[in-house]
Amino acid sequence: SINAFVSRAVMPDDPNLPPMRIVEAEGARPMITWGLNLLVVAGAVYVLWRSRDVAGGMNGEARMVELLLQVGLVLLTTHLVSGSTWLHHLVGLSVPVVGLIGSWEGGYKSIAGRILVGIGVALGFGLLLRRPYDWLFTAAEIAPGSTLLAIVASSAAMWVVMGLWLAVAWRLLGRGNVPFREEIT
Repeated sequence: SINAFVSRAVMPDDPNLPPMRIVEAEGARPMITWGLNLLVVAGAVYVLWRSRDVAGGMNGEARMVELLLQVGLVLLTTHLVSGSTWLHHLVGLSVPVVGLIGSWEGGYKSIAGRILVGIGVALGFGLLLRRPYDWLFTAAEIAPGSTLLAIVASSAAMWVVMGLWLAVAWRLLGRGNVPFREEIT
């Protein structure tokens, strides 16, 4: 979640963990967290509002995919702005993933597009297989004392959720190849 990321970036380091504090701004943590949370919620509201215009010329199957994407965006927004997000709560990622699969069905006719999507899915899934602290300690072994690498690594699940949020928003705004769209005459 954004809250966890900001907390690790501005709060004093735990002596039992690699350093993750990027800036000393403990007192500003609530303001930074709520500012970022409001930005994500406002982005979701904007995307959902705009997606109403895009849905006009869709058939029934496309409307179902659109609904999955809209619900998925709400779930992803909830994950990003929650007080804490545990990996077992990430089961909620199934809704936006199914929506994305539905929206991409037939959208990538080239083998290169399919390979790129496959690599992205495998990378996201791979990042979620390990716990955040496992990533943190791996980063500490690779580059001891690297605060930036430690905080980026410890937030792997948040990066996956953010990537999904962006992919769902992109599809809802009608970008890229979206199958099932019919011309409005």
